Amino acid sequence: MNRRGAIAAAALRVVVSAVWLARGPERLNAWPIRNLPVDAGPILCFGDSLVEGVGASAAGETYPAQLGVLLGRQVVAHGVGGMTTQDGRRRLDERPALRAPLVVVTLGGNDILRRTALDETLANLEAIFTELQDRGCVVAYCEVLGVVAGKRAKRHRELCRRLGVILIPDVLDDILGQDDMISDSIHPNDQGYRLMAGRVAAVLEPFLNDSAP
Repeated sequence: MNRRGAIAAAALRVVVSAVWLARGPERLNAWPIRNLPVDAGPILCFGDSLVEGVGASAAGETYPAQLGVLLGRQVVAHGVGGMTTQDGRRRLDERPALRAPLVVVTLGGNDILRRTALDETLANLEAIFTELQDRGCVVAYCEVLGVVAGKRAKRHRELCRRLGVILIPDVLDDILGQDDMISDSIHPNDQGYRLMAGRVAAVLEPFLNDSAP
C-alpha cells in the first residue's frame, strides 16, 4: 500500500471505529474470545454472495479484497451465492481442511429471505462457530439483520458472547436502501462494500495488533 492509501485507510478506520463501536449499553466484544491470539496467516471470509462479491464492479472492489487492503493482510474469500446457514454447516462438514487463523462468517441473510425460523438459524450458526473453533480458528460473525431486526440482534449477541465469537454488528446498516450504496435490493455496490469492509476492519483490528501479517 502506498503512503496515500495507508493514510486513507487509517483515517477510515478511525472514523468507523468512533461511530460504529459506540453501540449499545454493553461494550462490544467485552466477553472472552476463544482461541486468541490470532496466529499469523491469512484471514478467511466464509459465507454467501456478500463474500462472493455480487454487485461489485471488479474483484478488487469486493468486501474481502478491500478488507485485505485495510488490514494489510492476506484475505481469502470462500463465498457462494445463495448460501444459507444450513448450507454453510454442510459445506464445513464436506471440507474438514477448511480453516484459517481467523475466519469471518457472513451468513444469515438468505435465511431471512427464506423465512427460516430464527431458532434454526441460530442452531446452524452455533454448529458452524463451534466447528471452526474446534479446528483452532478465531471466529468473527459479520451480522446481517435485514430491514427489520426484531430480537435477532439480541440473540446474535447472546450467541457470540456464550461461544466466545467476535461480533461485527449489523454490517449492512445504512447500506441497504441507500441508492448510492447498493447495486440491487440486497447487494452493496463498490461504495457499499467499501463501507462494509471498513466496519469489519474496525472491529477486527484490535485483535490483530499482536499478530504478524
